[in-house]
Amino acid sequence: TWRRTRDPGRTLAAMPPRGYGDVRAMLREMERSKEALARRRDDGRLWRGFFLGLPFGLRIFVVHAYHSRVWNLMANVRIHTYGLAVVDGDLIHRRRSPRKISCKDAIALDSVVHYDQDNAQASRGIKDVVLPVYGGGVKWPRGLHGEVGKSLLKREGTFGVFTMEKDVTGAQHYITGAYRYLMAYPIEPKWRLISYEDRNTPSLSGESIPKGFRRFQLRSAEYNATLAQRSRARTNPQHDKFD
Repeated sequence: TWRRTRDPGRTLAAMPPRGYGDVRAMLREMERSKEALARRRDDGRLWRGFFLGLPFGLRIFVVHAYHSRVWNLMANVRIHTYGLAVVDGDLIHRRRSPRKISCKDAIALDSVVHYDQDNAQASRGIKDVVLPVYGGGVKWPRGLHGEVGKSLLKREGTFGVFTMEKDVTGAQHYITGAYRYLMAYPIEPKWRLISYEDRNTPSLSGESIPKGFRRFQLRSAEYNATLAQRSRARTNPQHDKFD
């Protein structure tokens, strides 16, 4: 609708009743300035004002989503290129002790080092490999996946950008980088088996799966695994049937 009409009000009315909160907020801001939009459609300052009219929490979420896109690209290249072995140049999280991993564990920026097989003081596995979520203070892996991530940021003009505007006054918010584990593993998993006396009984799927059927914890930023799991159960419930 927007491509055809360039009308924020009509576009807003044509949207689905749920979801797309960021798009709705942007369109509402544009509708309030409809006359200015008609006169100054090519004015970059006007579009900047529309974006800054969104709540800061929503705008920073968009930035985090963009950085996650870069992280996902690097993760794909890392696995396809080097497999599941730890290689020189990987970023490794130096755990202080082999204690039980908690979902509350955070990866401090100064606890990540480049892996060097010749000088490794302890054996490391794929569970120790991390990748940077772009922002200030992070290291880059020395490999094709690191080069791909940096190349994407440079091509899109975002490499070296660690701040974003808080509001129309020009106040800046500093974006601190972070790290995520390349491989996510469930913490304290629990599950319940449901027996089927007749193999022809339809499998439980979607909303029919009882609450508490599976339980596990994940570290911060690993929650998307639950979305993938639910989607899998809905689209192909036969995979979740147990003998």
